[in-house]
Amino acid sequence: MSAQDYPVYDFKKAAAYDDSAYALRRWLGGCSEVMGDIWSGMVGAELTIELEDITTRTYEESMEEVTRYCGGIFRNIGSDQAVSLWHIAAPDILAVAGELLGQSKTEEAGTEESSSEARKATAIELSLACLFFENLIDALIRSWPGTEPLTIANGEPLQLNPGSQRLFRARDLTAHTRLKVKMASCEIAFNWIMAKHEMTGLLSNVFDRRAGEDTESSIEDAVEKLTVEVAAELGSKTIPMKKLVSLNVGDLFILDQKINEPVVLTIDGTPVFAGWPGKIGSRQGIEITANL
Repeated sequence: MSAQDYPVYDFKKAAAYDDSAYALRRWLGGCSEVMGDIWSGMVGAELTIELEDITTRTYEESMEEVTRYCGGIFRNIGSDQAVSLWHIAAPDILAVAGELLGQSKTEEAGTEESSSEARKATAIELSLACLFFENLIDALIRSWPGTEPLTIANGEPLQLNPGSQRLFRARDLTAHTRLKVKMASCEIAFNWIMAKHEMTGLLSNVFDRRAGEDTESSIEDAVEKLTVEVAAELGSKTIPMKKLVSLNVGDLFILDQKINEPVVLTIDGTPVFAGWPGKIGSRQGIEITANL
C-alpha cells in the first residue's frame, strides 16, 4: 500500500471542530434554506449552500489563495463590529454573474487559475456578484440562531484584489470557513475569514443557549422527533408447511379474525390500538376505537 493511500490527519481542522464550529454549522444550515428561497425568487432556480470546511489558520495562510483577480467584500459583524472578509475566485465571479443573467457556464466553476490566465471581471459582473453577496448577508441575518438580533454593517461593494488590505497581523489566528454553493448550472466556492477569537465570541451566545437548555426537555424533544412505523394487522392464521407450499394465486385463505372484530395496530410487533378499516379519499384508513 502506498503512502498516498493513508489519509493525512489535519490538526488545523481538528482544532476548529469545537462548540463554536457546531454553532456555525447550525447557522449556515439555516442560511442555506433562506438563501435558497431568495435565489428562487430572483432567478427561478434552486440554490443550496454546503459547509465544506472550517479550519484554524494564520492570517498569512488564509490569504495565500487570494489573488489580485479575486473579489472580496468586507463587513463588520455583531455588536463588537468584528471585521470579516468574504472572498470569491475570479472564475466564480463570472459563474455567479452568468447565473443571474441566465447564461450556463461551459467550464467548471471553482477551478484554480493563475492570475495570468484568469479573466478580470467587468463592472457589471462585479455588480451582479455583489448582489449575490448582499442577499447572502441578508440570509445570514435572517437565519441567525443567537439570542439577540445580529447586525452586519453596510460597507463598500465587492472589489477586486481584497488582499491589498491587511486586516490582521500575519501570525494572528483566523477562522477560515469555506462554503460550496450549488446553482442550476454550476458550483462555486467562497471563503469567509474572521479572527478566530471574534468568531468564537460571536457564536458564544448560540452555544450558551444550547448548553443552558433543560436536559429533560431536550431528551423529551429528541424522543418526540423520532419516527415509528405503525402496522395494521388484518388477521392471522397458523397453517402447516404442507399447506403453505401448496398455496397458489386464486386460493381462498381464511383468517382466524372474525368479520365483526376490529383490526389490530402494532408498533414494532406490539399491539397498541384496535380500529375499523375504511377509506379516506383514495387511500385506506383506520379509525382507532380502543387502546390495547
